[in-house]
Amino acid sequence: MASHKFVALDSWRGIAALTVAFGHLKTSGFLSTLPVASGSYRFVDFFFVLSGFVIAHSSGVRIASKRGEIWPFFIRRIARLWPLHLFVLGLFAAYRVLLAIAKILGLRAGSAAFEGEFALAWLPANLTMTQAWGFLPMATWNEPAWSISAEFAAYITFALCHAAFGARGWIALAVIGALAAMFTLLHPRVMQATYDLALVRCLLSFSAGVLAYIA
Repeated sequence: MASHKFVALDSWRGIAALTVAFGHLKTSGFLSTLPVASGSYRFVDFFFVLSGFVIAHSSGVRIASKRGEIWPFFIRRIARLWPLHLFVLGLFAAYRVLLAIAKILGLRAGSAAFEGEFALAWLPANLTMTQAWGFLPMATWNEPAWSISAEFAAYITFALCHAAFGARGWIALAVIGALAAMFTLLHPRVMQATYDLALVRCLLSFSAGVLAYIA
C-alpha cells in the first residue's frame, strides 16, 4: 500500500476548493464579476486531474496485482463520496417537502415542490450518483453534484481497466483519454459540460492525471 503523501497537492486541493466555492458565490457586487469567479469552473477539471493522479498512486498497483481489490476500492470510494452527497440531497428533498406541505395548507410557496429539475423521477439517478451520466435531460436537484457523479464513473472506469488489463490498465485509460480528447476537439463545449457530457470531460482530465503519475 502506497504511503507517500503529496503535501503540495493537498495545498493545491485547498486552493482549488476555495476557488470553486468562490465561483458559486453569487453576489450583486463586484466580486462575482472578477475573472477568478467567472473562470473558477476550470478548477473542477484540475480536481479531476488531481484525482486521477492520487487514485493511480494509491490504488492502481493493488487492483492490477489482485483483482479482488476492486470491491474494497469501490467500497472506499462510495464511502468517501456518498454520505455527504446523500446528506445534501436530503436537505434539498426536505425543503421540497416543506414546499408541498405549504401548498396543501394553502400558503404561498413559490414554485411547485416536485416539478422541473426537482421532479421525483430524477431522484433515483441522484441517489445512485449517476445523474451526470448523460441520460437525464437537464441538471437536477443538487446541480453542483454533477462532478461527484462524473468522478464516480471515472473511478469505475479506472478499476475496471486495471482489473481487466492488470499492470497495463493505464494503457486502456490512455486510449479512453485520447478518445475523450478527440471528441472534445470536435465539441469544445465539453469543457463546460455538466449533466450531459460530464463523463467525457471528467475522463479526459482523470486519465491525464493517471498518465501524469505513470510518467
